[in-house]
Amino acid sequence: ASAATALERKSGDAREFALLTTALLRAAGIPADPVAGLLFAGGRFYLHAWTEVYLGRWVPVDAMLGQFPADAGHLPFENGAVDLGPDLARVLSRLPLTVVRVDTAR
Repeated sequence: ASAATALERKSGDAREFALLTTALLRAAGIPADPVAGLLFAGGRFYLHAWTEVYLGRWVPVDAMLGQFPADAGHLPFENGAVDLGPDLARVLSRLPLTVVRVDTAR
């Protein structure tokens, strides 16, 4: 589905929320990029998508979870896209990962 579909339905998945948030910010003249990555929540990693918005520095925003800024559990793998591709997504979702450091610089 697309950003327009999510807006029309007033619902969607993480990908659709990221695309819609990015589109709305850009329409307002605010630099924004969709991001694909992993979300660490409840002791597990999940494939996820969110938006980074430029407000003097790049700030992660998760409209689906209502986080501004998004918490440190958001691990970006690809800026400018909301899909990691099925092969990479399958591998990443099975990796035993541990958070050792948080770096907020882009």
